[in-house]
Amino acid sequence: MDRGRGRQRRGQGAATVRAELRVPRARVASLCHEKPDLGRECLNLTLLGAPTHWLIFVEPMLVEGPYGLGRWVRAIGIQPDEPEELERLLARGLP
Repeated sequence: MDRGRGRQRRGQGAATVRAELRVPRARVASLCHEKPDLGRECLNLTLLGAPTHWLIFVEPMLVEGPYGLGRWVRAIGIQPDEPEELERLLARGLP
């Protein structure tokens, strides 16, 4: 990860904080609409509101967040811009 991209940025009156995770399709076990029962191994990556989708991984993955902090998770909650497209793409590659 480019360390500059994971940190808080300031400029033009705005601050941006983001987490970064690249997930190979082979590491995705499933996609669901309900939060899985994985306790602290779930991470909500939405900024506002509740996730509409949860990606569950075959094994824990490291999510790199702001300030170089990382966390191992087995599922991430997201709100995709094009949910039908995400579902279609993943359906082709999931067992």
